[in-house]
This record gives sequence, structure tokens and C-alpha cells, in this order.
Amino acid sequence: MELNQVTATRIIEALSWRIDKKPASAKTFDDKPSGNDIYDGFDDAAYATKRDSDRTKAFMLAYAVFSGGRIPKAGIQIADAWFHPDIWVIKAMLNKGYMVETDGGTAVELTEGGWSLIAEAVEGLLDDSAAPALSG
Repeated sequence: MELNQVTATRIIEALSWRIDKKPASAKTFDDKPSGNDIYDGFDDAAYATKRDSDRTKAFMLAYAVFSGGRIPKAGIQIADAWFHPDIWVIKAMLNKGYMVETDGGTAVELTEGGWSLIAEAVEGLLDDSAAPALSG
């Protein structure tokens, strides 16, 4: 992927500021991949969120930009580093059905509901006065 850690950090920070009005609280890069069990226990009640926070929307939009909607559990390889999505965000997305496990349990992928959440985040970036009438 022709993306480096500095540019990826700029993207997630910009989306977080624009959508959540705060700096990104989680942007972990490491020199090694994660194990495939990283998102185990996603159906735990701790991840049963009732609302879709702006933080979750900003992070998921960034993750979709980085991965095309399919995130290997090992992480997203960006140049010579591994970007590790926020565990709480991914587990909450799995719990809500916005993502499903794929590839024999080695990846997670956005569902139509997950893409719809991302569309909502992108629509929120539009200037109301310039936005066309969008229908869902």
C-alpha cells in the first residue's frame, strides 16, 4: 500500500477532529501483527453499545479508507508497520452486526449496515447549505 504511517495518522486525526470534534484517542502502530484471537469475546455485554458514537463513525471511516472494508485481524499493513484498529470499536461493530468475521476467522468485514454507518458519517461532513437531498 502506498501509504505511510505519517499520512495515515493525518487521515485518522482529521476525520476524528471533523466528525468527533476531538483528537483521535487510538491510533496504534506496531512493528508486528496481532494474533487472530484479538477480537474474541466481542459478544460480551461490555460491547453492547446502544448508540453509534461520533468516535466510532470517525474511526470506522478511517479504517475503511485504509482497508477497503476488510480488516485482517493481524492489522492493516501500512508501509513497514502494522496499524491496529481500536479493539473496543471493532468489537462494538461486530456486536451490532456492522461487521462480520470472514476468511476463516482471520479478518472482519463491513456489512451493509456498517457501510450505511460510514455513509452517515460522510453525509455529516457535507455543508447543509450545499448538500443535495440524499435519500437512504
